[in-house]
Amino acid sequence: MGFSGPAFTSEVIEALGKLEDTGWGVRDSAVKVLRTLDAASLAVHAADIVAKLGRSRKEVRKAASALLSRLDPASLAPHAAALVAMLKQSDMGVRFAAVETLGRLDAAALHDYVPTLDEFEANESIAQVRICAATALIKVHPETLQERIDEVVAKLQDPNPGIRKVALWTLGNLDVAFVRRHA
Repeated sequence: MGFSGPAFTSEVIEALGKLEDTGWGVRDSAVKVLRTLDAASLAVHAADIVAKLGRSRKEVRKAASALLSRLDPASLAPHAAALVAMLKQSDMGVRFAAVETLGRLDAAALHDYVPTLDEFEANESIAQVRICAATALIKVHPETLQERIDEVVAKLQDPNPGIRKVALWTLGNLDVAFVRRHA
């Protein structure tokens, strides 16, 4: 389903452009169409998707981050700097999408951004975004693995259902092989 592969390059570029359409229904449909792309097709258009991270509409920036999260870590790694820059955005949803996507990268790809990630964790005021950051922070600070997992597990008892939801998501997105190596 959808359109993938080099035969549809112009259609993918057209759909990416529709992320900025004035009609919210058109933007929503563009996101749905672009979500049908396989990871290889998304990788071909990664630079075009990254360009959307700098747009003024927060919905476009969130959609771009979400699309990038579907890339395999090797295809995503060259775009880490653009995602790290999104951590400074004022919109919580944009920061959440960016940190969620960064969590898909391995420690080597995140290495240059450790100070920025540490600062982000220390200064982030929204609990859901801080919890989500654990997937990336565990990779760059494996010595804190158990402490961070314990913190996330404790959030499963939080009275706020949004925090419990993000805690479950975070636990479900931990790299099991990584956790086993460092536990």
